Amino acid sequence: MLPDLRTLLGIAVLCTGLFMPYSASADSLKEAWFLMRSRANMKIGNYAAAIEAYEKYLELQPDDREALKGIALAHERQGQTDKAIARYDIYLQKYSDDADTAFKQANYLTWSRYAYRKKDAIEYLKMGLAVEDDPRQRLKYARLLADDKYDLDEAVQQYEVLLERDPSNDGTRGEYRKILLWDDRYLDRAIVEHERLVDDEPEHFDNRRQLATLLGKKARRRKDAASLYRKLVDERRNDFALRHEYARVLARIDGEFDEARQQYEILVAKRPVYDILDEYGALLANRPSAYPDAIATYSRMLAIRPGDTRIRLRRASLYMTAKASAPSALDDYRRVLEAEPRNVQAHRGAAQAYAWLGESDNAYYHSNLALRYGDSGSDTATLQQTLYEGREPRVSLALELPWQRGGDFELQGLSLGARLSIDPSPFITAFAAVGTERYEDQTDDASGSWYRAGGQYRLDAHRRIDAEIGSRSIRRVGERRAFSFTYREEALDAPWSYAAGLKRSAVGDSFQSLVGDGAASIGGATRDEVFLAYSRDLDLLKLTATPSIGRIESASERSNQFIEVAGSVEFPIDFQSRFDTALGYDALFAAYARDHSGFVASAAEPFSGGYFSPQLLFDQYPHAKLKHTFADAAELEVKLGLRFQFVDDATVSGKTSNGAAGSVSYLQQTTPSQYLILKAEHHSVADRYERTFLQGQLLFIF
Repeated sequence: MLPDLRTLLGIAVLCTGLFMPYSASADSLKEAWFLMRSRANMKIGNYAAAIEAYEKYLELQPDDREALKGIALAHERQGQTDKAIARYDIYLQKYSDDADTAFKQANYLTWSRYAYRKKDAIEYLKMGLAVEDDPRQRLKYARLLADDKYDLDEAVQQYEVLLERDPSNDGTRGEYRKILLWDDRYLDRAIVEHERLVDDEPEHFDNRRQLATLLGKKARRRKDAASLYRKLVDERRNDFALRHEYARVLARIDGEFDEARQQYEILVAKRPVYDILDEYGALLANRPSAYPDAIATYSRMLAIRPGDTRIRLRRASLYMTAKASAPSALDDYRRVLEAEPRNVQAHRGAAQAYAWLGESDNAYYHSNLALRYGDSGSDTATLQQTLYEGREPRVSLALELPWQRGGDFELQGLSLGARLSIDPSPFITAFAAVGTERYEDQTDDASGSWYRAGGQYRLDAHRRIDAEIGSRSIRRVGERRAFSFTYREEALDAPWSYAAGLKRSAVGDSFQSLVGDGAASIGGATRDEVFLAYSRDLDLLKLTATPSIGRIESASERSNQFIEVAGSVEFPIDFQSRFDTALGYDALFAAYARDHSGFVASAAEPFSGGYFSPQLLFDQYPHAKLKHTFADAAELEVKLGLRFQFVDDATVSGKTSNGAAGSVSYLQQTTPSQYLILKAEHHSVADRYERTFLQGQLLFIF
C-alpha cells in the first residue's frame, strides 16, 4: 500500500532537514513546513487545513504577502465571504499594488449586504485604477461616485476620462449627461451635451425640453431658451407645466414683459394656482403701469390666504407708491403686525406710511421698533433721525418782567424759572418747571416760589390732550393752585381745528388781585373757565374764535360770572419782499356780572376784588405783521397796530378810547443746540391801565 501524501511530505521535510547546515534554526523549519503544508492543501482543496497552516505561518511571518493573500483566498473558496473580506482588507492595507484583488474586494463591497461600506469600495477601485487602467472598473468607480453628490466632482472627472477614450459610448455619455444636471456648476457642460443630443435627434421632444430648461438657467442664453420654449408650446398647447416654464423664462428677460404677461394670463385663466398667482403678481409689480393689476392679483391671493404676511407686505409696498393709497398700505402693515409683532419690514413700512400721512408720532414709534428688531437700512435710520428733531430733552431758562401802570392797578414784577421737557414715549411730552417771583406796587411787595408740571398725550396725528397743574406760594389769602385740561383736534385733510377745555388760573390785573393785601375782603382772585377754540385756515385768510365762560373767585364773598369771546382774522399779503407780511384784526368782547374793580370794601359797585371786570368791554386791534427769517438761523417778527376800545363799567359809562399797541419777538440759534428767544409786547386796557411785558428765554436742546 502506497503512503499517503501527508506522509510523503513529512519524509521530504525530514530529508531536507538532514541535509541542512547544523546552524539552521528550528523556526525556519516550522515556517517552511507550514507554508508547504498551506500550498499543498490549497492544491487539493483542503481549505480548512490550508487556513490552519496559514494562521500558524502568519504567527511567525505576519507580513508575508503570499500568506496574507492565501488565507483570504482560502476563506473565499470555502464560502466564508465575511472572513475573506476581512482578510483582503488586511492584505490590501499592506500591498496596494494588487489591482485584481482591489477590484475583487470592491466588487464584494458593492453587494447590498455591504452597502454600509460603499466608501471602502470606492477606495479599492481607486487603488486598483492607480495600478491598472481598466475601463470597466473605471465605469464602476464613476457610478459609485455618482451615487453621492459629495463625490460629484470626482465622478464627473472619471466620466470625462472614459469619454475621452471612448467618445462614441452612448451609455456612458448618457450617464454623464444625467449627473451634470445635479449641480448648476456644471451647467455649461450640461448645455453642451444636450445641444449635442438635440443635434443628433432634432425632433426628440423631451431632449429639446431639457435643453430649454438648461438654457433658461443661463442669463445670456434665456432668449435662446424662450425661442425653444415657444416652439415646444406651439407643439403642445395644452401642456400646462410646459407653458409655466415658458412664462417663467420670459419673466426673467428684459423686453419680454408683454409676452410673459400674456402667458401668465393664460395660465391663471386655466388654473389659478396660488404659486402661479404669486409669480404673476411679482411680474406685474416690476412695471409701474401694471401696479393696479399687481395689487388686484395680491388681493385675490389674500382672499384665499388672509394670513400670508409675505403677500400682504408686497401689496403694501405697492400701495406705498402713491400717497392716496398710503392708508391702504398702513392697514396691511397693521394686519401683519397683529400676527407678527416683531416683523421688521412691517414696522419699517408703517413708519414710512405714517410719516407720509403726517402722523410723526406713530412714524417715530414704528421706526424705533424697526431698528430695535434688526432693521439695518439707512432709510429707516435717516427717517428716525428726522422725526427725532424736536423730541430731544429741552431745558429752558426764562426771565419775565411784567410792568403795569394805572393807578390802583399798578404792578411791577420779576419771575425767574427753569423748565425741563422730555418725551418719554413717541406719544407723550412731559415737562416740569420751577421758579421764583417777586411783585410790588407803590406801597407793598410780595415774593415766593412757583412750580408747574404737565404734559401732552397725542392720541394720533390730529388729536391730543394737554394737562397741567401748578401752584404758587406768593399768596396771602385763598388757594393759589392752578390747572388746565385741553382736548385739541386738527383735521389732517381739512383746514380747521378746535380745542375745548377748562382751566383755573390766577388773575394778575393788579397787585391785590394777584397776591392780596392782607385784608379779608380783598385780593387773591382766581379765574375758573370753560372754553372752546376754533380756527379755520382758508386760502386768503385765517379765522379764529375762542368763546369762554366762567367765574372769578376772590377773597370777597361774591363770585363773579363772566363771558368772553375772542376772535381774529388774518390776511397774508405777498409783496415779493424779504418779509412775510399779513394784515390782521383781533377783537375781544367781555362781560362780567359785577364790577370787582374796587380796592376797598364796598356794598356797591365797584365791589372789592382788585381786578378789572367791566360790565362790557369791546376791544379791537387792527394790525400789520412782518416776519423775516435771516440766513444765520434767526427770525424776527413785528406786530404793530391801533387799539380801539369801548368800555362800560361802574366808573366809566360807554367810553371809547384808542391808542397804539404792538409786539416784537426775536429768535436766534446761537449754537446747533442752543436758542435765544426775546419777546416784548405793549397794550392798554380801556384807559384803565397799560401793560408792558418783557421776556427772555435761553433754550438748550440735548
